[in-house]
Amino acid sequence: MPQWDREPTPTAYTRPHAALHDVIREVGLEVEDEVRFGSYRVDCYLPEVHAAVECDGPTHRGSKARYRDYVRDGWLAREAALPVLHVPAADLATVAGRATVAGRVRRFAEAWGSSRDIRRGRAAVWGA
Repeated sequence: MPQWDREPTPTAYTRPHAALHDVIREVGLEVEDEVRFGSYRVDCYLPEVHAAVECDGPTHRGSKARYRDYVRDGWLAREAALPVLHVPAADLATVAGRATVAGRVRRFAEAWGSSRDIRRGRAAVWGA
């Protein structure tokens, strides 16, 4: 079973990450920061819906970074049954952008929330 470690890593908690955390809370969802799944960490874990939201800043640009995210997201989907929503950090810089992100997070949580228990069960079986 994947090891899920919920200890925060303060150095990874950037200003856009903090803004994303606040937006998720404003939507009314519980959020945990820097949660470990296997050898990977996700920026924001939504335990109520067993899903993750990533804040993609400048380090996520370029083909190598996108490929790393692709490999990581694939592992998270297979081994932890964890869907990942990527949010550009630039979208969190304005009030209008934050409202757009809030809507995306809300729709994402609604889409994945109903299958949470099924996905968690699959993760436990697959990770064994």
